[in-house]
Amino acid sequence: MKQVIMKYRKSWWCVMYLLMPCLLQAQVRDTLADIKMFVHACNAYKQIPLQLEVFVKNTCNIPQQDMDTSAVRLLFAIQEHGSYLQYGEVEQLANDSMVLMISHKAKQMIAMPSGNTVARQLLQSISMPVADSSITRMAAKYTAVRLPHEHDTVVLVVTSRALLPGTAFPKECIIVRSVKATGQLVEVKQMKRTLYEVDEEAYRQLQADSAWNGRLTKLGEHFMLVKELIQTFCYKQVKHDGKQALPLQVNDCVSRSATGKLLPAAAYEGYLISENNQ
Repeated sequence: MKQVIMKYRKSWWCVMYLLMPCLLQAQVRDTLADIKMFVHACNAYKQIPLQLEVFVKNTCNIPQQDMDTSAVRLLFAIQEHGSYLQYGEVEQLANDSMVLMISHKAKQMIAMPSGNTVARQLLQSISMPVADSSITRMAAKYTAVRLPHEHDTVVLVVTSRALLPGTAFPKECIIVRSVKATGQLVEVKQMKRTLYEVDEEAYRQLQADSAWNGRLTKLGEHFMLVKELIQTFCYKQVKHDGKQALPLQVNDCVSRSATGKLLPAAAYEGYLISENNQ
């Protein structure tokens, strides 16, 4: 538990950065215009062709699994008839007929049939989740506040109206920073809060720690901590260059023999290939 507290203190500046706008939101009248701006910022870049580089970092005050404190670089290249995705050491390539997953660490390839919707599905996977396509319905679930401009960027804070049981904290808070002139995303921070149960002894110990003020609650006979998972997306490159080729294509990695068997290209000699035709 002491390690948890140390991790929490180190990330305190980040937590405060996320919380301060949320605490001030009651003093600012949120508008449908700000909700619309949020939706636009999260979806404006979803155009084909697309070349995208994003760094994703997760931090958590109560880490329970590796993903809670992970960092990874994502590369996307999406065209109308093909796509490329790199996630750490894993690559995914797709064309109109095949999706090919490559794990370089395992030296393994998995091939499966693809429809012509792969590119569109990838676009959906890389966009920030929007609770509801209806602006009015979304405004009923979230508040949106536009903060003063920071240099050439616009900052929006979107907060769920629903509070975490037994606390004064909203369940979710999203901060979106985009370029003022173009609307292009620069950074997105998304905090999700859940309750984490501990025994009474740990609960009593944390009551004496000011860092946990307001983040301890008791529900019936259950002693709960507020777990805060922060996911940060840093958008390093967003381009729409129709002349830029995909970094790697399916035909660069595999070919079929005369009998129809899928074989690895010379650069992937020794890789195992499995086909999933379902």
